[in-house]
Amino acid sequence: MSYEKGDVAEVRTTKTKSPFGGQYEKAYYGADRIVNTPSKEPYAGYICYFDPSSIKLKLNPNVFTAEEIANAKVYAVCGVRSSNSFGSTEGYRKAQNLSSSEFDFSSNYAYLNRPVDEAPFDALSSSSDKLGMEIGKKFAVNTLNGTQRGVFGRGDDEYLIEPQALRGGTSKHMMPAYEVTVTVVVEHNGKPIVFSRNYLPEYKSINTADVVKFTSDNLLKKKPANYADDVYKQQTNHILDIGKWMQRTLNPITGTSLYGSINALGITWGHVFDEPTEGFPYFIDGDINTKWCSSIECRDAGISVIRPFFSSFEDKAVTPGDDRYVWALEFKTNFPISPTGFTLTTANDAGVFSERNPVHMAIFVANGGYGNGWKRIDNHNQTLNLPGQNKVTKSYSLTEVGNAKNSQYFRIEIFHTVDDDESECMQIGEFQFTYPE
Repeated sequence: MSYEKGDVAEVRTTKTKSPFGGQYEKAYYGADRIVNTPSKEPYAGYICYFDPSSIKLKLNPNVFTAEEIANAKVYAVCGVRSSNSFGSTEGYRKAQNLSSSEFDFSSNYAYLNRPVDEAPFDALSSSSDKLGMEIGKKFAVNTLNGTQRGVFGRGDDEYLIEPQALRGGTSKHMMPAYEVTVTVVVEHNGKPIVFSRNYLPEYKSINTADVVKFTSDNLLKKKPANYADDVYKQQTNHILDIGKWMQRTLNPITGTSLYGSINALGITWGHVFDEPTEGFPYFIDGDINTKWCSSIECRDAGISVIRPFFSSFEDKAVTPGDDRYVWALEFKTNFPISPTGFTLTTANDAGVFSERNPVHMAIFVANGGYGNGWKRIDNHNQTLNLPGQNKVTKSYSLTEVGNAKNSQYFRIEIFHTVDDDESECMQIGEFQFTYPE
């Protein structure tokens, strides 16, 4: 944090990193607008998944009679080879009358700065056998149509299983050069016969709302005959995890500004700028190594980052009759959720600055739609009791959980720190909702 005199706010930039080192830049001009400009390297990713029920098996009855076959098992894996760059299979796809790999995605498939060990980035997460493939592997970045692209996921130096696509720039999206390897094991007259072949998949879009409605029961009903139970269950669990992740990802909308004023006897004599890499989006970025750290001056300045296209941001507590200035963050989920609790993780240097730990926090929802009033779902007044230790996660139950049903828009308010009189800052590492099993 730095203190500077003058009336003009400097341009400060936050940089959200992707697994390829690209970043999404959020430039704060003063306190009244945000300008987003993507970097040249890949920064945003898109989730793709393979539906195992799309594989169909037909055996020639003139070769394999029902009496001769004890069982048949089908194994299918979707992946990308390092030798296949973006667009490299376009000619083959056209020859087979398959759709182009240039594909429009719903923005709900996008992600920024999420941990690579989460379910959407690990197609083998629910399997006990990882096949010797490591998480977080990535291939070299390709330049395609003037923009940088790459893929990463679980794999080795030659092959990635169901990897996620990363892109930079603003051009039309392109799928990686996916291939599906189908292996069929037929027990014929007491002897196993193995068939294996690679295919180019047909790309299909699916409404993201449908993904989060998937359940184990309706996916199991689609299980093809003779599909290996353990493999199908593994892939089904992966699809369900993707749906939960898409539904529960927290997307920041706005919060307490990085810019505040220092007043003495009613005279503004200087300005304070919080560190842009410690702004409110880092409270819900999925990374306990980052933190939200904000000064009391910014909290009490009455200035906020104004949202484009939305109503004005509340700098004061939204509880009727409470006019205190608060540190606040507003965010949304991709689809309505029903949390029952939450976790807080202390900052990466809470052991040194324990006086900055929050002690009073409240959470609100806008069930009538964004900007239609806030209803409280949690109020931990002086009861957070966060430890003075680095990166410690503590769990809490919502105090008014009945108000948190099928909600999509949320607001967090932080009122006090351990030593509100002496501490110049509030800081906290990470917030995540928790859900019933």
